[in-house]
Amino acid sequence: MSKEDNTVRKTIGFNIDDPDESADLKHAMKRKNFSRYVKQLIHLDRVQGREGLISARVSITEAPSVQTSHNEEKSQKEVINKSFGSFL
Repeated sequence: MSKEDNTVRKTIGFNIDDPDESADLKHAMKRKNFSRYVKQLIHLDRVQGREGLISARVSITEAPSVQTSHNEEKSQKEVINKSFGSFL
């Protein structure tokens, strides 16, 4: 019996017209061993518990909208500068 006889193969498709999927494909193709990379992602997702790493697909092309007043923004900048000013 050869090693190939006990191997299950699954294919994966990427829609290159979808910006997220196209970017995912480009990222994944940087890996020398695509199969091992996917197996590691699946393993991490499985062992992270019931929810796993991926509980829902999130679009990374949509920026969150955050609205703050000018005073809030100024206050936040002051806190950051006081906290990290010596490191910047």
